[in-house]
Amino acid sequence: KKSEHATSLSVFSFHHPKNTFVSYFIFHIIFNTDFLPSAYFAHCCLQFYFPLSKQFIFHISQLQRTKMSSTEKHTQECYRLWRIRRTVLQMLQDRGYTVLNEELNMPVDEFYEKMATTPSEPKTPINRTRLMYMGSKRANPEDVIMVYFPEEEKIGLKEIKNLYVSMQQSNAKRAILVLRPSQRHSTTKTISSQAMNAIDALEAKKYIIEPFKEDELLVNITHHELVPQHVPLSEEDKVNLLQKYKLRDAQLPRMKRNDPVARYFGMKRGQVCKIIRPSETAGRYVTYRLVV
Repeated sequence: KKSEHATSLSVFSFHHPKNTFVSYFIFHIIFNTDFLPSAYFAHCCLQFYFPLSKQFIFHISQLQRTKMSSTEKHTQECYRLWRIRRTVLQMLQDRGYTVLNEELNMPVDEFYEKMATTPSEPKTPINRTRLMYMGSKRANPEDVIMVYFPEEEKIGLKEIKNLYVSMQQSNAKRAILVLRPSQRHSTTKTISSQAMNAIDALEAKKYIIEPFKEDELLVNITHHELVPQHVPLSEEDKVNLLQKYKLRDAQLPRMKRNDPVARYFGMKRGQVCKIIRPSETAGRYVTYRLVV
């Protein structure tokens, strides 16, 4: 509908030569930003600079309503969970798991239709149990991972036990637990110390549960321009690297296991990560870090 709106704007611009500039200025604001100014803001700007007709101001308000109508049925929670789930699927794909393009590139409208409790009604809550996703490694289909969105705000020992049972039933050795933020207080812990102890105990049984807060998954940190490219090395590549430079792994620079990028790739202690940074002189600069 952009061409339609552009034609409508040009119709109102012929009354005064200066109005053409204002029309294209408002056109740029509407179609090149994520958020629209309020009708009152547009009215004040136009009345301050150039006296336009009330019909033009009304037309701006109509354009605002037209653009916002497509998102009226979505809640803020819907858009937030859509972004979080997309980041999780990108994370699985970067780890080498199979992710369907239909799931990865799902638009927010389709997301609402599939995940909402009652999609026929506007602004209904998202059913978090429908957000669960399971994927397998491309190189090893038996390596299965589960993504779990709990309904509970506080995760305790009971919820970890239920997740462990689900992992056993699905033959999944790894799970990503997306922690729901507390609605009562921002400083309230979303996972108890008993639950964290249970997660550590399950790791000894080769069942790995990775808790992530929703705020940590709103944006894919590896897509940020200030984050260099990280490439986790396989065990074979690590051995070849140490033999090539005649080093021990303890001699390599280190990065903590709870580093945001290390958590993104699910790296474990003793694994080596290759970091590629741009260089003005050499083109690129490569370094290696040991996860501790």
